[in-house]
Amino acid sequence: MVWVNDDTLTFLPKYPIIEYLDFLDEDTEIVELLNMSPIYWNTYYFWQDQIKFSLLQHDQDFKVQLDYKDVISEAIKKSALNSLELFLQLGLDSE
Repeated sequence: MVWVNDDTLTFLPKYPIIEYLDFLDEDTEIVELLNMSPIYWNTYYFWQDQIKFSLLQHDQDFKVQLDYKDVISEAIKKSALNSLELFLQLGLDSE
């Protein structure tokens, strides 16, 4: 998973446990978000001179067995918000 966190391109590895996580109502919300507009299908990141990036890692930034689902949920929210803010800033239609 890739998203922009402030001015940093952030990467989260996909661990096999993701296939077994239950996102409850979030599953429906994610599908609805993706169906709302293609702006939510990609990660938009602009840089100058250097690319700031971060690779989140198990045991260093989070624990897969404890908060991997929360990290994923937060990443989805930040990614959607970043895309919407970018399109509004550029005066583009977000639908």
